[in-house]
Amino acid sequence: MIKPKYLYRPSDFEIFELDGEEYVMKCNDGFLFHHHYTYKSLMDHGFLPCVESDFEELSRKHKLYRDYIMWSSRPDGHGGRKGGTMKEYLKIFK
Repeated sequence: MIKPKYLYRPSDFEIFELDGEEYVMKCNDGFLFHHHYTYKSLMDHGFLPCVESDFEELSRKHKLYRDYIMWSSRPDGHGGRKGGTMKEYLKIFK
């Protein structure tokens, strides 16, 4: 079986790259991730294949997801978090 060079996690659009026999998180800022994952493990968790031409769109979606997480986890001033749905976030910021 030929494994795809890249897989992405649909929940946050993070890209994983084949490194030898296992996958590692793809990183463009020089930070090295030392966790390695098998193809079977990632596929069992719903990862999907992608190609380099998908990177721009996946990167845009990943940034949107990160921004939403930061917004929804902002402090409420009482030791908790304000929260909020993605729908609410998009209504305010997009």
